Amino acid sequence: MPYGIGHLSVVPVRALAENASEMLTQLLYGDHFKVIGTKKNWTNVRIAFDNTEGWIGNNQFTEISKDQFTTIENNKSPKYSSNLVAFTNNKDQVLIPVLLGSLVSNSQILAHVFEGDFMNGSGTKSNLVSTALYYLNAPFLWGGKTPFGIDDAGLSQMVYRINGYNIPRFAAEQAKVGEVLSF
Repeated sequence: MPYGIGHLSVVPVRALAENASEMLTQLLYGDHFKVIGTKKNWTNVRIAFDNTEGWIGNNQFTEISKDQFTTIENNKSPKYSSNLVAFTNNKDQVLIPVLLGSLVSNSQILAHVFEGDFMNGSGTKSNLVSTALYYLNAPFLWGGKTPFGIDDAGLSQMVYRINGYNIPRFAAEQAKVGEVLSF
């Protein structure tokens, strides 16, 4: 099974293999995935971080080896961009914007140099609140995960992700995670 990694700032992940299809989520820079199928100009992927499946354009990712995929999976301390917008540059010194919450510890696989701040490890409750404030006044975008467009479940997922916690992508799945509190 082939593997891939996002080399662009943000890529829409669609429900169907067509541009007019609903955007389920977004693939951020450095996100890695398994390829589960192809169709003309589209690739069906399963994102490793949250197992979300959808379609992305064939030219919107870089193929990686199984060994590279395994190395990423075994990284116990991933680094996430903590800047609203930072940059990487490639061997030709072309700047690539990297958005808040992008997986920048994978930049070396793409032969990019990350130029920005990052977080890794588990954050405290106060870190969760301060991270959430980065998204203040972000417009609503169904399936969005960035400060330039985000939905409710995307906000929860990204705030926890940046602080070292993995929660599912969709609200119905998020409601099943954690401890039940009595009011």
